[in-house]
Amino acid sequence: MGILIYGILYFFVHEVFIHQRIKWLRNTRNPYFLAIRRAHKAHHKHLGKEHGECFGMLVVPFKYYREAKRMLAQSAG
Repeated sequence: MGILIYGILYFFVHEVFIHQRIKWLRNTRNPYFLAIRRAHKAHHKHLGKEHGECFGMLVVPFKYYREAKRMLAQSAG
């Protein structure tokens, strides 16, 4: 049951939300969602396994959340 739930979460979070395979939450301004995308981008910065940055699928380091809030504040004016 746990593997099934993880697989469903992985599909929606990774494929649908992060990689935007389906137009869903594409233009979000939620700092948490933006932090997840930013952390995932840092995770895939290097093509190989070496030097990749680790993050949790739904729990990302606070620095990405802080960066997202700063970016939203700058774009607001």
